[in-house]
Amino acid sequence: MPPFPISRILVLGASGQFGRRLCRRLVQLGGFSLLLGGRDEQRLKVARRQLCALKPDARIDTFTCDVAVPGLPDLLRAQKINLVIHLAGPFQGQDHTVAEACLEAEAAYIDLADGRDFVAKFSTLDATAREKGIPLVTGASTLPAFSSAIVDGMLENFSQLCGIDYGICAGVKSGLGLATLQAVLSYCGKPYSVLNDGKRVTIFGLARARHHDFPPPVNRRYIVDCDIPDHDLFPARYATLREMDFGSSIDVPGLARMLSLMSGCVRKGLVRDWNGLSILIEPMIDAMKFLGSPHSGFFMRLEGKGLRGSPKKMLLEILARDGSGLEIPVTPVMLLVKKMLRGDLLPPAPIRVWDFLACRVEAGTMRLSHSMGAERAAMTGVLLRDILGARFDEMPESVQRMHDIESTRDVRGISRVIGGTNPVSRLIRVIAALPKPAHRAPIYIRFIKGQNLEEWDRHFGKNRFRTVMKREGQYLAEHLLAFPVAFIYEVGADRGGFSLHVIKARFLGIPLPRLLRPFLAARASDWRGCYRFSTVVGFWFCGRVISYFGYLDAPNAETRTE
Repeated sequence: MPPFPISRILVLGASGQFGRRLCRRLVQLGGFSLLLGGRDEQRLKVARRQLCALKPDARIDTFTCDVAVPGLPDLLRAQKINLVIHLAGPFQGQDHTVAEACLEAEAAYIDLADGRDFVAKFSTLDATAREKGIPLVTGASTLPAFSSAIVDGMLENFSQLCGIDYGICAGVKSGLGLATLQAVLSYCGKPYSVLNDGKRVTIFGLARARHHDFPPPVNRRYIVDCDIPDHDLFPARYATLREMDFGSSIDVPGLARMLSLMSGCVRKGLVRDWNGLSILIEPMIDAMKFLGSPHSGFFMRLEGKGLRGSPKKMLLEILARDGSGLEIPVTPVMLLVKKMLRGDLLPPAPIRVWDFLACRVEAGTMRLSHSMGAERAAMTGVLLRDILGARFDEMPESVQRMHDIESTRDVRGISRVIGGTNPVSRLIRVIAALPKPAHRAPIYIRFIKGQNLEEWDRHFGKNRFRTVMKREGQYLAEHLLAFPVAFIYEVGADRGGFSLHVIKARFLGIPLPRLLRPFLAARASDWRGCYRFSTVVGFWFCGRVISYFGYLDAPNAETRTE
């Protein structure tokens, strides 16, 4: 069977919280027409204008439709859709109408379903999908795709995996939609089964409140029990598993306790279903945003036996700052779309999406460190993306591509280096081993991805200049390798690119007073599809020490380093 062709993609729920984020990332890929689907034509038009402003040459149209109305297969055929991405939740209580329509219209299908019954019964489409050769993917979201990929990435450390406890703690300021609230309220107080001590036991949705202590800035967060597809999938996938626990909530003060009380009201028959009040609850939560945070967190605790048979525990935590937490659920979809656009073959059947994600998570984003006798795994992705959060995706494509560093890469271009003429400026350049002035010199940079850091090895002609970049809270720290000086930058980003401004400087680890602190301004932007950079460094007592600027071509294919 040849690779499944992708030329027109329809995103259902394109104007929602997840839809807007996914479409913003899709338009950066290019190579296909994008249709924004949904019921609200006005919101779709607003979303289209925003995407066109981000990438004016993108082929984007709106497609007003209701998935519940018959005739969807005919609409898909009329629009010549190759791939449907279904984000129109909540999936709790939905059937497989959209996936069935895709089968009839011979279009590929991906969804972000986190509804337990929806995912569990998806295999009923298996026979038809295999017969027609159509790939169908369900659960391509945080749960179960991302969660199972993380377990798979850590599984090699265990001879026997016995327990999994994990949770999602969203920041209320990150922007959660009505569909997410409706999904949570759908199982408030409702019974469901979980694995406990090797047996199936019944618990009730949102009934139990507990907490997890994250590192700053997420800190302590409270969660409540939630019904998810993993409760069925994980015991079947990990044969030695005996205990499994999952919870979630947002960081509105007192919300976890309130949800627990609401669950009790349903169990006692005082309230039948809270979903009817979701339209009223949503504005109440919005009104309390000033009490919450834009930072989100994910934790996963694994217990079992190590490779030598001794007890073993591992803890993984993901800190998603400044609203970037909502980027995680759409990441599995992006990985699958990229795979299909490359022409890679997906099986013609309902797909277990984690099989395509485990290697990506393990190789690209997971690093291990040790703390207090247990192993703590830190999820460290792209350095600038971690600092900027959602603002990273607002920058020009050439700037994103240059700093989307997941492994060693090489880039080349042209630069000009100008040195200050003051004798003190010259002396500083020599002591700090800064590049020599050059009117027009080739520049070669190797970006080396390390453990929670990046080394930038720059060659201006015959002059070499190496620094190490690390994250310090919300700031970027640059350490010179030839001289014991470090600069701490505030990073600003916009649609034109990003800029760096020094807020602190250290010599031998000691903070320098303001009078000895250099002024430094750096800017990265786009120029006709190329990466443009400029940097100027100086002091009040000697003026400019050095400035350099130039252009870089697109990075070469990434080189894996172990």
